[in-house]
Amino acid sequence: MLRSIKNHFSNHNAEVHSTIKLIDIEERFDLAFSRFFGLYFAKLGKFFNMTPTQVSIISLIVGVAGGYMLFYQDSWVITVWASILITLAGVLDSADGQLARMTGQSTELGRFIDGFIDSAIFIACYLAACAYYVQGEMGWTIFLLAIPAGVVSHIFTSQIYDFYKSEFLYYVAGSESSKVKKIEELP
Repeated sequence: MLRSIKNHFSNHNAEVHSTIKLIDIEERFDLAFSRFFGLYFAKLGKFFNMTPTQVSIISLIVGVAGGYMLFYQDSWVITVWASILITLAGVLDSADGQLARMTGQSTELGRFIDGFIDSAIFIACYLAACAYYVQGEMGWTIFLLAIPAGVVSHIFTSQIYDFYKSEFLYYVAGSESSKVKKIEELP
C-alpha cells in the first residue's frame, strides 16, 4: 500500500509543482500533504465551476467549525474531529490558491481574503481553547495571556512571512504580481 501511495505521488508530483508559485518557498509538509491533496480539491472546484473565493469561504466555515469544537476538549472524539476539520481547512486553503492559478483568477483581493480567512480560523481556535480553560483554575486571566500570545503574534508573524515571501518571489522569481506595493502605489 505504501508503495502505491509513493508511486501515485511521484506520478502527480509534476502536476502539483505546476500549481505552486515557486518551489523555493514551499515547505516539505505543504508539498507532500497540503499542496498534494489541495490539488484534488482544486480540480473538484474547477469541475464544479467554483471560484477560488468560494473555496476560501468553505475553508472558513470548515476551519471555524473545527476551531469551535476545540471548546469540547474533554471528549477525545470531538477533539479528533476538530483536528480533522482544521486540517481539511488547511488543505482547502491550499486548494483555493491552486484553483486561482489553474483558472487564471489570481487577484490581490483574493490574496487578502485568503489571509483574512487564515487569521479568522486561528482566532476561532484560540478563542475556543481559551473558553475551555476559563472553566478551570485560570479563569478569565487566560484571555490576558492568550490574546497577545496567540492572536497578535499569529497576525504579526503571518504578515512578516507574507511580506518576505512576496519580496522573495518578486526579486528572485521575477514575479511582478508579488511585488509589495509602496504606500504611494496604493489606489
